[in-house]
Amino acid sequence: MKTIAVLLLFAASGYAQTSARPQPGTSQNSTPSGPAIPADAALVEPYLYRVVDSNGKVWMYRQTPFGVVKWEVKAETSLPADGLFSVTDLGDSVRFERTTPFGVTRWIRKKTDLSGDEKASLAREQTPPINATAEKP
Repeated sequence: MKTIAVLLLFAASGYAQTSARPQPGTSQNSTPSGPAIPADAALVEPYLYRVVDSNGKVWMYRQTPFGVVKWEVKAETSLPADGLFSVTDLGDSVRFERTTPFGVTRWIRKKTDLSGDEKASLAREQTPPINATAEKP
């Protein structure tokens, strides 16, 4: 009984391999339900392609063993002007926010316990813009 089950298992796997082969004349870089790599795609690295569409969006295509995967490249979030922290004055304490690759990190410190970078960010935030002080008659 075990030998029959093993033989059926081998026969089924052999049939699956022969039916998974692409038919002659079909595209090698797409699956019937997946996207195809465009002809004008630029090769970034092996199996990774970059395309800019007519709307200016950047699309990446990756050839995997399971087919082609497509995703849009999003613009990276920008840091505050000095590249350190965004600051909110809460009276006797200050709330800082910093964008990291893992999301936004927030923390609150008392004004007496600030580090050098935190003090610089607070001073930058409290300084009024140059155009705000100049009034025209």
